[in-house]
Amino acid sequence: MEQRDYLKDQIDQMGKALAKILSDLMGLKTKNEPQSVFSQVNQQLKTQVDLDLDKLLKFSTDERQVFLENDTFNAANLEKLAKILKEMGNLAAENRADYVSAYFKLALELLNSADEKSKAISLERIQEKQNLEKLIEQYA
Repeated sequence: MEQRDYLKDQIDQMGKALAKILSDLMGLKTKNEPQSVFSQVNQQLKTQVDLDLDKLLKFSTDERQVFLENDTFNAANLEKLAKILKEMGNLAAENRADYVSAYFKLALELLNSADEKSKAISLERIQEKQNLEKLIEQYA
């Protein structure tokens, strides 16, 4: 029982950290240069959630799958991380960066993983996945 409470606390902490990072990202987008935003968000992910976005983007599909099997990545946390990636992709698109679709593809992969973990249908997730598929097609 104690281990289950500890895991629940870890999941909750990750969710709060991801929500704060997303909130910070929205504020940073309006104030800072894109490269600065990318590095600040990546630094926050490293320190608050122990997640290196640069490495995650370079992982093979199999490596990402192993990483995402971590218990602290529940469906809600995967959705928050997907929102962060989508915003990073939008920012990259505004600045004509070459790696725009990588953010959108990873966000879509995270939402697919969230579907698997939740074992429930979410209309919001379906809509978000459709939006991401359109963005991927647009920036392919």
